[in-house]
Amino acid sequence: TDPNTMEIVSIDPTYSFELAEDSPTTYYALFNQTTTTSQTVGDSVYTIYNEAKLAEVTGTSSSFSHENGYVIPSIVTSNENNFRVFSVNFSIGYPSITIPEGVVKVTGSGQYVTSYPSITISLPESLKYFGGSFHAVWGLTSISFPDGVTTIEATFSSCGDLTTVYLPSSLKSLKGAPGNALGFISSASLEYIYGEGNDYYYVDDNRALIVDGGKTLIIYAGNSATSYLIPEGVTSIGDYAFSNCSDLTSITLPSTLTSIDSRAFSNCSNLSSITIPEGVTSIGQAAFFNCSSLTSIALPSTLTSIEYGVFNNCSNLTEITLNGNISDFIYDVFSGCSNLTKLTLAANVTTLPSILFTDNNLTKLTEIVVEAGSSLSAALPTYGKWVKDGGSDTQTNFTGAGTYTRTDIQ
Repeated sequence: TDPNTMEIVSIDPTYSFELAEDSPTTYYALFNQTTTTSQTVGDSVYTIYNEAKLAEVTGTSSSFSHENGYVIPSIVTSNENNFRVFSVNFSIGYPSITIPEGVVKVTGSGQYVTSYPSITISLPESLKYFGGSFHAVWGLTSISFPDGVTTIEATFSSCGDLTTVYLPSSLKSLKGAPGNALGFISSASLEYIYGEGNDYYYVDDNRALIVDGGKTLIIYAGNSATSYLIPEGVTSIGDYAFSNCSDLTSITLPSTLTSIDSRAFSNCSNLSSITIPEGVTSIGQAAFFNCSSLTSIALPSTLTSIEYGVFNNCSNLTEITLNGNISDFIYDVFSGCSNLTKLTLAANVTTLPSILFTDNNLTKLTEIVVEAGSSLSAALPTYGKWVKDGGSDTQTNFTGAGTYTRTDIQ
């Protein structure tokens, strides 16, 4: 492995490298037997550690079969006591992973997979930073961060058995919450136990983990609740925050909300009621993906950006209301909305996104309502024949408020 990054640089059994007096003094390697070797150059001793018998190496991933768990070596790789986790797949028989005292930083994108029924991860009291590690550790049911950890980033994605996370009172930054860094875990199964006296984050009624002093809701763990009222003061709902919360039927968003991030409510299959408040300016990609119980949605006048596939697969969505002008409107916002038949345009809608009516999933529209007082000047969809207010003359453009219906389909 590279002594600075801890990434595997070669799987050739005859790999060699030059040592000099200013080289790092600690290296790690994997052999077909457990060994520790050293070499003296000048006044320096260079040590190669091998902590487990190599079972298989393919590409840059390694597999081990070590009976007593894997203990990361107590010797670290830099003067700052930083340690980088390298990519490794654990096989059955790994009941524990221990990171030793002295380590202050764990980084990388290590993928640790196990089918062992119970696995533990022990973190040292010296730890300050924990990020980008421990993906898909099946069998891990809880993780406890010691007081002193200030930063947790993008960890524990796809850990499907994780149910309890102990967060320290020292925490100052949390990005990609445990359980939803990549959105593959049912966040409704998580419980957070946290330290007191920290203004950076709190848990709302043991349901939602909220950071940034109450501004960003990053994950919801509702414990089978069917409704939830997001606290006032929250301005952003993070990526995957409510993903897979299939028990929820109703969510109340706060008046302070300004943004809904990617897949925030994806796979909330029983969500039938949600009102997006005025003040929201952006909705991220696939934010309401597969919310198959939604029947109608109104987009606020403040909304300026809506990304790809926001309502993808909302198969029972029949009506959408635009209350303002959306300048950044991405194609296929309504992909998979097979029953979307009605569009309502508020009086203050003066322009329509250029691709709105070229979205293939709006071709089943049978009714467009333009509210009173509108000065909208735009072309009607080129597909179909449209009449206004039940008249007989075919319309090609919006000509003021009224109800425009198609005559070519029932």
